Amino acid sequence: MLSITQTVGLILSFLLNSSRILQLCCNNRVTFLNLLKFFLKLKNIKYLTNNSDFFGVLTCMFCLIHCISSPLIFISFLSLDTELSMSYSWWYNLDYVFVLISFIMVYFSVKITSVKLMKYLFWLSWLTLSLIIINEKTESFKIPEYITYFVISSLSLLHLYNLKFCK
Repeated sequence: MLSITQTVGLILSFLLNSSRILQLCCNNRVTFLNLLKFFLKLKNIKYLTNNSDFFGVLTCMFCLIHCISSPLIFISFLSLDTELSMSYSWWYNLDYVFVLISFIMVYFSVKITSVKLMKYLFWLSWLTLSLIIINEKTESFKIPEYITYFVISSLSLLHLYNLKFCK
């Protein structure tokens, strides 16, 4: 069991690393090599593999908050100048950061789970979330927003279930 100080430290290091990815995405300097280096750095974090479900739930909750608040923020941007609203385009691309972080959390959760079915459910829910995010950006199909909320919630519930019963 982690103490409160260790938990806060883990959350802060997790948020710091995710902000580095966001900065790379905003500066259009994301390469496969940069993402691979980031992934390998995370692999060295001892607590990440042991607490991937905790961070997975945390990431899903942040993603859900982002998805719910995005329409309100974009409506407020409409009242701003176009130059000022263009500088807030990082919010629109934050989806990719959540998909990348959720991939890392699913990867580590799959490695430590003891139930084989959970491995397939994790990857299926992550793949569904990724396809929904890609579809949302390309607007290929009309998918209702509640499907996105359902997939994010199911991924979060999978992490909770894995945390409680599958170690």
